[in-house]
Amino acid sequence: MRLIRLDPHGHLYDAYSLEEWVNAALVNLMPEDEIEAAVIIVDRCGQDSFARIKNEVKPFGAWEVTQFDSAGQAIVGSISRQGRSLNIIRGVQYVSSEKMEVLAFGISRTQEDGSLSCRDLISEIKSLGGVACLPWAPGKWLGSRGRVISEILANSSPNNLVLGDIAIRPRFILPSAVLNRGETAGFKVLCGTDPLPRPEDVNIVGSYGIEFESSRGFKDGVSVKEILAVIASAHGFKRVWGKPNTPFKALRRFISSL
Repeated sequence: MRLIRLDPHGHLYDAYSLEEWVNAALVNLMPEDEIEAAVIIVDRCGQDSFARIKNEVKPFGAWEVTQFDSAGQAIVGSISRQGRSLNIIRGVQYVSSEKMEVLAFGISRTQEDGSLSCRDLISEIKSLGGVACLPWAPGKWLGSRGRVISEILANSSPNNLVLGDIAIRPRFILPSAVLNRGETAGFKVLCGTDPLPRPEDVNIVGSYGIEFESSRGFKDGVSVKEILAVIASAHGFKRVWGKPNTPFKALRRFISSL
């Protein structure tokens, strides 16, 4: 069995130095001989982090695409640096027609932001073989959008959808009632960093996520479908990896995003 540490809500913004980002991920995820590190980068509209890594990694490391999707698009890659490896899984951050975030793990972008409803995006992601995730964010699950989330959870199967919690919800602060209801109903909640596009956040990648065991690791050729199946299953991961922000850090980050 291989132990994999994964940040399922990573971003690689233009404000970040790629080298600093890779170094931070390797430090925070602490890969060892029996522990593999991975980040799912959920690109916003207009971003292609795989292309950026390929273009910018050479001065400090090496990049290898290890898996392609059925259309020949790179879907998993590995950055090697000073004897350690960071595995990258392609993902997408969509904005639905209701202006809600929907994450897609393990697939490429097929839709423009705002073109589909939250429910239709979830169906689209599943049809393409990815895993759909509804990530909580401060203030974004209130009012009409909160009712949309509640309706989706009431009419969806935990096999088709996971929920996301993020580092900016500080420790000691209870999760939203909607997130609690979803977890009680059997929906898996994945923790991730969800960094902001400010230079200081380059260092938080990999500091909050999940760890789980897999019969094979990236070094053994585990497929992205196997990884997605593990993290979406009812007993897919062992525990949360790392910690969310302190209340002071969370407040400072939230204010800076306004």
